[in-house]
Amino acid sequence: MILSILDIKKVRKNYLYYSIFLIIFAFIYESFSHGVYSNYMIFAFLIPFIYGFLGSFLLKEKKNKLGNTLYNFGIVTLSVGSVIKGVLDIFGTTNWLVNIYLYVGIVLVVFGIIFYLKKTYE
Repeated sequence: MILSILDIKKVRKNYLYYSIFLIIFAFIYESFSHGVYSNYMIFAFLIPFIYGFLGSFLLKEKKNKLGNTLYNFGIVTLSVGSVIKGVLDIFGTTNWLVNIYLYVGIVLVVFGIIFYLKKTYE
């Protein structure tokens, strides 16, 4: 399974758009929060930007598609978990179930990296 240069550029562009969306979402959501802010909401854009956009510069041409998929799902899971944690912080409540996003996201990213680094035999 070969990732072409165009696919890598598409991944970078998608993560950049996703980061910009999270910046805009956090700005709009917190503008209606009556002065209550959450660092989880403010910095949620850093997860796809650092691990997705900047991490895509480490992609090689020939890699495992399963690893890429797991890694992408892990980044999305961590981002969504950060936004949900931010929403709950702004609302003024907590929930232990939000930690599941963190654990599942980390597991997906780790397995994605493991499968990504695994040699593919064709």
